Amino acid sequence: MVAVELRHVSHFSEQGDLSELAGDYLRVFFGDLYWAHRAAQIEVAYHIKLWRDWFEIGMFHDLSVFQDRISSPPTVRMMDAFGPSLHFLILDQYALGVYQGIGFAPGTFSQTISFTVETVF
Repeated sequence: MVAVELRHVSHFSEQGDLSELAGDYLRVFFGDLYWAHRAAQIEVAYHIKLWRDWFEIGMFHDLSVFQDRISSPPTVRMMDAFGPSLHFLILDQYALGVYQGIGFAPGTFSQTISFTVETVF
């Protein structure tokens, strides 16, 4: 699966019309450090089925480019995350994804375990 997406953020929060990059654009979290009006994301993932549709292993790589509005003048920055993943089919209806991510952002490093639950249909 390869996805390329450019988002104009429409999420409104306490910080105005900014959206947090970690979580929305990356599977690795950097606390409450990076918020942006616009960001571009490239996501690459590969899954291998080990036991029918019920169990898969995989790798992922997320790359986000954004304008850092904290620095003056605002500069273009990149965040990068990658790592292994496990995927399970539960009750033939729900897909559970577990991601062990290692991420790099300007001046910081983070390691996170994240989960996703989606319906298959």
